[in-house]
Amino acid sequence: MNKNFTSVYGQYFEDYIKIKRKLGQKFDTAEYQFRVIDKLATEFQEKGPGITYEFSRKWAELKPHEGSQSKYNRIHYLKTFSEYLHSLDIETFIPKLPKYGNTNFKPYIFSKVEIEKLFSICDKLKFMKSGTNVNLFAMPLLFRVLYSTGIRRGEAMSLLEKDVNLVELTINIRKSKNGQQRIIPISASLALQCKTYLTYKGNLRNTFKGPNFFFVGSMGGPIGRNSIQFWFKKCINILKMESEEFVGNPRLHDLRHTFAVTSMVKMLDDGKPFEVSFPILAIYLGHSNISSTEQYLRMTDKVSPKILESIDKSFKHIFPQINKSYESNRFFRNDFKFSK
Repeated sequence: MNKNFTSVYGQYFEDYIKIKRKLGQKFDTAEYQFRVIDKLATEFQEKGPGITYEFSRKWAELKPHEGSQSKYNRIHYLKTFSEYLHSLDIETFIPKLPKYGNTNFKPYIFSKVEIEKLFSICDKLKFMKSGTNVNLFAMPLLFRVLYSTGIRRGEAMSLLEKDVNLVELTINIRKSKNGQQRIIPISASLALQCKTYLTYKGNLRNTFKGPNFFFVGSMGGPIGRNSIQFWFKKCINILKMESEEFVGNPRLHDLRHTFAVTSMVKMLDDGKPFEVSFPILAIYLGHSNISSTEQYLRMTDKVSPKILESIDKSFKHIFPQINKSYESNRFFRNDFKFSK
């Protein structure tokens, strides 16, 4: 048993983590949660090897000052681990995930006009005052990169200068959410924007002694997550004031959703079959499974019926729509399930 685990589940935790990491997943957050589960199991003197009903109930109790999403995430990790035990033919309770937040949430999909206005607003904003930790000149390009490539904010923040190849027109994503490196193409127009940015960046007084990040703050270090969020919200607020018809409340991550939807629409309009377009988009987005891409396209009401029809036709056996008879199945009971 791994020395970091002390409960009867220890070896199973270790084996499960190894499997996930061999599939290219970082799994760090899950490992942390497994250690917490392991500690509680040791305190309860669980005999195992399956998860008991009582232990599941104890783990599901709301902690002081804990939000509904945090509780959901905790139960999710116990549920996936218990499902892993079930796959090994171990008798185990599997908790049902609780509902939280707005289950009807829809990401905001920017129109082409809205995107152009957003970029124009960002271009007009001046540098921040002296003494702050971020230069605003990085934001116009950063927002364009997020929209034009669909990469995640964290992936953009981790980019080094050597990752952006303006000769071959590619960006090398080394640090992704799923730990999978990928190289994505960029357009010539975006490459030109990058060259202009690098010219300004070359005049920056760099006191940062670490890696040469592509997007930098005023001292040459990595650009701050909170600063990105601050300037995005500022641009959105200006957009709301200038456009009466704009009534949305988009998040920064919605630039990625917009990329996914508009890219799929364009590929289909260009005559590419859905069976070809869909896996291209999944790889481009860096998804570890196609169900994540399917979710991106389903969860917005701005997806054309043509796309939804293609999804239903191509993946109806992979992504079945849950109905009442399916929910009544023993694997989807309202509290917990006991399986062998």
